Amino acid sequence: MTTSRTDETLGVVREVFAAFDAHDLARFRRLLADDARLVVGASGQIIEGAEPVVAAVAVTFELIPDLRVTVSRAFASGPEGMAEVVREGTHTGDVPLPDGSTSPATGRAVRLPECVVFEVREGLVRQMTVWADELDTARQLGLSE
Repeated sequence: MTTSRTDETLGVVREVFAAFDAHDLARFRRLLADDARLVVGASGQIIEGAEPVVAAVAVTFELIPDLRVTVSRAFASGPEGMAEVVREGTHTGDVPLPDGSTSPATGRAVRLPECVVFEVREGLVRQMTVWADELDTARQLGLSE
């Protein structure tokens, strides 16, 4: 493992969250390998391909248009990286449900902590695995009590 590879990974991880914080999906897309994967850790759902990953992330901006993203901690070792982040904002967008209906926005402030594990190769994200408290997220979005 070389320090430069670790530095590159950490730089990519930080750039991903800078793109999120800026709501810049084009910038985020440029950081993804074409065959990037997004894994939702708790459910095991896998989203494959850069465009579907970008589309999945875009939903958050629709739900929380004033989204702010803060990186609490980030580190890397070679091609592997991790970031502890907090997403905050106001839930003003309707939540799309699996049956095609929507759940109305609550207008509540939300604070959504998560941990994201990365695999970075050749300066691009190959995989992101997101670990979040899905029950707390659902509660804050008004999907459960």
